[in-house]
Amino acid sequence: MIIDDIQEYSNSLDKAREYGSKLCRELQKALRHVIPDIKVHLGGIESGIDVVTFDSESHKSENFDGKDYMLQIIVHDIFTELPTDTDFGCYISQEEAKNVKAILKKLRNGNVSNLMPFCNENTAHMISSNFSQDEIMELVGILKFIKENYKEYGKPILVPKYEDEKYEATPVIAYIDIVLDNCGWGEWEDLEMVILEREVLLKGKVAVVCIKGLTEAIEK
Repeated sequence: MIIDDIQEYSNSLDKAREYGSKLCRELQKALRHVIPDIKVHLGGIESGIDVVTFDSESHKSENFDGKDYMLQIIVHDIFTELPTDTDFGCYISQEEAKNVKAILKKLRNGNVSNLMPFCNENTAHMISSNFSQDEIMELVGILKFIKENYKEYGKPILVPKYEDEKYEATPVIAYIDIVLDNCGWGEWEDLEMVILEREVLLKGKVAVVCIKGLTEAIEK
């Protein structure tokens, strides 16, 4: 029915704005180390929300000397999946371009490498594309806390649970299970409370699953 298609279309736009805005905030926060007045936003004068736009008053076209680099092209070189543009120009020097590339490469690869001790590379990329830098830092902190303080429960493993969105081109993670093999039912209750106290950005997005505890419950 067409009304269903309209609803799906509307929902997709809402989700695009949500994730796009989060992405813009992350890029703006990272790039401010090189361009303090950088503005990163969705769309622009000639583009829609499918394009991430970069502008800077101090680096706009009228300050271009013919030897500078276009910021949006550098970003696209690192994040090839991301359509980029500028409204008023955003040009950076060779030294600034070098620093920007280093920041963006770290931003792209840092999350994956931090997550890979607790999941495979594909899962790490999926989590990295669904969660913000700050959320991932909080998640890695929780995983390291469990690993260091609850060694007897086994190594924590990340298992994402996806939303049932048949029209989504890229799967959307609803929440993440932190799976522990050797944690019993009673221990799970205590651990769950400890983890909840450490959650700020991840409240409602992470759950602890204890295989031993589930097995004990089934056997009873």
